[in-house]
Amino acid sequence: MINFLSFDMFFWGQVVGFIALLICVGKYQFKNTKTVMWINAVACGFWIFHNLLLGGLTGALMNSVAFFRNIICLKVKAHVRKSVFLVSLGVAGFLVLQHSSSLIDLLPFFGFFCFGLANVVYDRPLAMRLVCIAGDIFWLIYALSLFAIPLIITCFLGIISSVIGILRYERDAVYNFLKIISLRTYP
Repeated sequence: MINFLSFDMFFWGQVVGFIALLICVGKYQFKNTKTVMWINAVACGFWIFHNLLLGGLTGALMNSVAFFRNIICLKVKAHVRKSVFLVSLGVAGFLVLQHSSSLIDLLPFFGFFCFGLANVVYDRPLAMRLVCIAGDIFWLIYALSLFAIPLIITCFLGIISSVIGILRYERDAVYNFLKIISLRTYP
C-alpha cells in the first residue's frame, strides 16, 4: 500500500524547493549586494520548508540560522559581519550536534560554514567564489541523500556560476595557478 502522506510531503517539498530555486536564479539578475542578500534570505525561508518536508532536519536548521544571519548582516556594518559569522557558526554547531544522527547530517553545517565565510570574504572575489564552490559541494551531497531535486539543480548552478566567475574575472589568478602547477609537474 502506498503511503499517501509520505508522497504528498515529498511532492510538496519538491514544489517548495522549485520556488526557492526560482528565487535563487532570480537573485543573479540584481547587481546590488544588499538586494541579493535580501533575496537570499527569502530563499532561505523556502529552503527551510523544502528540507523539513523531505525529512532533512539539519538542512532546515542550518537554513534557519542562515536566514537570521543574512538579515543581521544586512543591518550591520561590514566590520561586524565577522562577529555575526562567528556567533551564527556557534549556534549552528550547537544545533547540528544536537540533531545529527549520521555524517550526512553534518554536511549542511559545512555548507553553512562556507557560505557564512563567503559573507566575510565577499570583498575578495576569488576567495568568495572558492568557498562558495566548497559550500555547494557539501549541500549537493546532502541534497543527493534527500533526493532533493531543486537543491541538486541549485547546487550545480552555483558551482557553474562560481567557476565561470573565476574564469572570467580572475584570469590572472588562474593563469598564475596553472603556471605554478606546470612548474611543479615538469622540472
